Amino acid sequence: MIQSGSIGEIEINIDFASNVFGIGMTLKYDPSFLKLEDCKAGDFLSADGNNNLFYFKDSPPGTLMIAGPTRTGAVGGSNGSGTLINLKFSGVSEGETILELEEVVVKDPQLNNIQVVTRTCNVKVLAMDSQPPEINIDVPACSWTKEYTLNGKTERGAKLEIILGGKTNKIAVKPDGSFSHKITLGNGENKFKLIAVDEAGNKAVKEFVMSLRSKNVIIMWVNKSDYIANGKPDKFEVPPQIIDSSTYVPLRALGDLLGCVTDWVGAEKKVIYTYVDPCSGDKTVLEIWIGKQIGKMNGKSWDMGKAPQIVNSRSLVPLRAISEGLGAGVGWEGATKKITITHPKS
Repeated sequence: MIQSGSIGEIEINIDFASNVFGIGMTLKYDPSFLKLEDCKAGDFLSADGNNNLFYFKDSPPGTLMIAGPTRTGAVGGSNGSGTLINLKFSGVSEGETILELEEVVVKDPQLNNIQVVTRTCNVKVLAMDSQPPEINIDVPACSWTKEYTLNGKTERGAKLEIILGGKTNKIAVKPDGSFSHKITLGNGENKFKLIAVDEAGNKAVKEFVMSLRSKNVIIMWVNKSDYIANGKPDKFEVPPQIIDSSTYVPLRALGDLLGCVTDWVGAEKKVIYTYVDPCSGDKTVLEIWIGKQIGKMNGKSWDMGKAPQIVNSRSLVPLRAISEGLGAGVGWEGATKKITITHPKS
């Protein structure tokens, strides 16, 4: 593909060559679509340092006569595969055209003809395009897990790469321009770039910073004021306690440990927990009432299984119901009455 008004390179290559000494040909192209800018010998017949003969004439435009490359001196022919000729064309007008080889002659060192099979080359001249491709992707500020999958979309036909941790990797782009790519995050900040190059050669670069965030881990024990939050010891004013076979904790203390904004509406004996995930931005709102088993989660009716209570002038809430409602996982060890809260769970 060549962009109208821009220069693109096209190679004439040879495959499965055996004892090739010299070549000549005529290349036909449509000057209404393409303009020849340059024609040079490739390195296939000169890879060993041999000085090749080479001549071309583009007259009239559209009929390119090429003599060579031809090896010189008392030397053998070349074998294998490689580039015979490097061409540069500029796009004249938008559309599809072909390059076709005619009168192809391939000789061995004794000037005997070598049979050759040629193929035409389809060339697409694109409309002039100076706009870089779009890279549409939402990347959160952080992730709770090391493995994260980037999902996004770019221009159809564009090539996409990612640079992360000093390494460059290609990202497969589907025919509709969508892509999905898994990355592995290191501790702390992770800086990376997405680079998209469209069919016209326009480039777009987007830079991102994403942090790997540690989950909250809170360890506590029934009837003990001591607890450990993310490795740091602290104390409850009122220890966790068993009420009607369920563990209850102070309502505000639990909210603070889980990173919530906790509001108390005294007239209704109502508690509102509001949690916003710092990575995804997802919001969870729990509304509960003292003495009522049914609350609300994001505006919808929610059965907690147990009702919040006031004990000795302290408002206590069922630990498991509130923790799981806010997206945490709750572990219980009966022998030691140990409770471990991991937030978020997933």
